[in-house]
Amino acid sequence: MVSSTGCGPFRQENPMETSLPSAKFGLRVTDGELRFWTGAPCPGTTGVTLEFSNPQTDDATLELSTPSYDEGLMPGVELEHLTLDGPYPGFSVKQPLPQGFDWHTAQRLDLLVYGPPNSQGIGIDFAPIATEISEHSAEHPEDTYYFPDIGWLSPAEVAAKDGKEFMTVCTPDPARDEAVAATVGVRVTDGTLRFWTGTPCPFDSGVVLTFQPGQVETTLKNTELDPDFEHLNLGEPAPQFTVTRPLPNDFDWRTAKSVLFRLVKTDTATNRANQLVWSKTTELATPIAESAQHPADTYYFEGHGWLSPAEVAAKDGSIQTICDK
Repeated sequence: MVSSTGCGPFRQENPMETSLPSAKFGLRVTDGELRFWTGAPCPGTTGVTLEFSNPQTDDATLELSTPSYDEGLMPGVELEHLTLDGPYPGFSVKQPLPQGFDWHTAQRLDLLVYGPPNSQGIGIDFAPIATEISEHSAEHPEDTYYFPDIGWLSPAEVAAKDGKEFMTVCTPDPARDEAVAATVGVRVTDGTLRFWTGTPCPFDSGVVLTFQPGQVETTLKNTELDPDFEHLNLGEPAPQFTVTRPLPNDFDWRTAKSVLFRLVKTDTATNRANQLVWSKTTELATPIAESAQHPADTYYFEGHGWLSPAEVAAKDGSIQTICDK
């Protein structure tokens, strides 16, 4: 990178530059296995590439991808931990590592994560890190990982520093307002989990609901053009939707910690189908515990609290519902 000082009339912002050290991830060795930690969940991950290189030997690449659903829809899976030798839950191996590959000999490592909004790739000088984690992992608890240029960090330490002192692989840049701002209303009425988009959604072709932990997912396809689509009740018939991927029969959403609501649309400008429109992940503890304390038309919006239709309308501009995108 070239920098300059002086009396230039302006400084052009580098679109790849971030306000904090970015794309940090953790590594350690446990039971002889090389393990990775993204530092925070990466929801909707559709692919991962690990590239090991050494000028004196052939490069080695591990490439993982997630399967697609109906007509090429690829919601991805939540990624946080990965073991180099597998297994790789939710992923299929698109390109395996060469037989007999020894990661200790790599000089450089590049990690690329695809799918989540604002996910970033990173390349690191791997040789000194390989030495560090090979010699010192056993000195640290199994949930503590070595972050290049930072040191050994526990989950509590990463949570305290992520977005303040550095950014993990899928953390949005707080200075650039990159976080997914759109929200969806969630509540429980008569034992049913209910969603409200906040404003009508006239253009969307489907819905993907993903519950964590466990990556429990259902997909619905819009079979009727309904310009007034705003509400969806889990488990109840919806005339405009056909369930193309049902939830498991034994799934109980009350045991889930969070739900990610995404819309599926066709981008008319590019004629690309199955484009995902994201909202914030909703933590379910509050809707489950507090819905009975609020009127039936009042929903919990992650980051904004409980809002009635009048309050959502009054907050136009300060709250972004998913169909405002």
